[in-house]
Amino acid sequence: MKKANKWCMVIGACLVLLVAAFGCAKEAPPAAPTTPAPTEEVGTIKIGILGPMKFLSGEDEWKGALLAAEEINAAGGIDVGGKMYKLELIQKDDNCFLSSTDAAAAVETAITVDKINFMIIGGRTEGVLAEQEIAMDHKVICLGISQSHIPNQGIVKDYERYKYYFNNGGCMCTPLYCYFQIAGVLPVIAALKEELGTAEPIKVAYLAEKAVWADIIGDITDKVMPGVGCEVVGHWRPSHMATDVSVELTQIKDAGAQVIFEIFSSEGGNAVTRQWGELKIPAALGGCNVVAMRDTYWEDTNHLCNYESYSDTANPNVVLSEKTQPFFKAFVARWETSPTWTAFGSYDGILMLTEGMKIAGALDTDSVVAGMEQVNTPTVGGMGAWWPGDHPVQPHSIRWGPDTITGLAVQWQDGKQMPIWPDGNEFPQIMLDLGCPAGWEGVRHEGTVDYQLPPWVVEYWKK
Repeated sequence: MKKANKWCMVIGACLVLLVAAFGCAKEAPPAAPTTPAPTEEVGTIKIGILGPMKFLSGEDEWKGALLAAEEINAAGGIDVGGKMYKLELIQKDDNCFLSSTDAAAAVETAITVDKINFMIIGGRTEGVLAEQEIAMDHKVICLGISQSHIPNQGIVKDYERYKYYFNNGGCMCTPLYCYFQIAGVLPVIAALKEELGTAEPIKVAYLAEKAVWADIIGDITDKVMPGVGCEVVGHWRPSHMATDVSVELTQIKDAGAQVIFEIFSSEGGNAVTRQWGELKIPAALGGCNVVAMRDTYWEDTNHLCNYESYSDTANPNVVLSEKTQPFFKAFVARWETSPTWTAFGSYDGILMLTEGMKIAGALDTDSVVAGMEQVNTPTVGGMGAWWPGDHPVQPHSIRWGPDTITGLAVQWQDGKQMPIWPDGNEFPQIMLDLGCPAGWEGVRHEGTVDYQLPPWVVEYWKK
């Protein structure tokens, strides 16, 4: 009995100790709570990318915008008034090459159904004009990669309605940019005069797709060519989708043309190149041919593009800004082909649009418009800026000149796309008198080479 009492006392003491221990643990002050890391609020900005997605122009418009958005999002987005935003792109085929009605309907859907905040539109003036009206009705800022300045004329007449429209970096056919197209054939004309040693006017044929933007360039061509020692022997205007231009080329040869000034934004340019090379038309070919911008064009045309020159926004062989080379490398690595003008227009457009948002510090449309009018930022083609909203001729058009975006003329030389202009020469007086920006003396980007005449053209005319 005594032994049992002894064990009861031991067990009781242990229980007391355990209770005391647990009691102490329960009464100990709780550990300091862990403060979660602050989360940064991120909003979303929806940008519609509308273009002729079944054609090269639309495909590259999407690809350029996609690269820009991915680059911005990877860096954390954009800071607008202290809040971070990521970009979300909405792709839509507006079929603007074939139907202005389809183009307008695509814009309406993008705004009312997809709820986009901003948009990049078009690729063809006729379609952009229809799209623009819908966007202005809804007061949605849109950047038109248009082939002319015509959509900007609304801003001259009614700024409050049309101020939401900006003509972007891919556009090479505002009134001033038309001179850029002509500038690209000046080395061709100079080379012919020197090679032939003639004081006679060089005969120029205007071969351009039937479109509004080409009408504008044709009118300016007629004004400029006599002042640079040339005679325009005629205008030939096939469809932008032509597959056979042999009749036009034969007529051009019969007219005695020594230079063909071509203007094509779509597949019609392919037919021009192929048949010019196959028929060995004795006239140097240069101007604007969008499909010739592709680095696959050498093989696509079975080398028939050799000696053809064309206008472009940028080129991997020259550095126009800190954005030029990285853009080309990223584009080629992603899609294994080089970009064309709409890729530059949409990529630069995203950069300039978001820069305008940052300057504004807000996302309401009027504030962003004011911010965009102040933009001056590096783009693939140079320093990107728009003419101000009160410009008398082309408000909100991309600025072009020796200190902003110069543009380039490029020639296919034995499989390589070589820049040939700016060539360091000031423009002829006739172009300056007509309003072309001066200051080109000495402007020659590193990597620029001399223009080469097609040998069969020299042989033909020397005979």
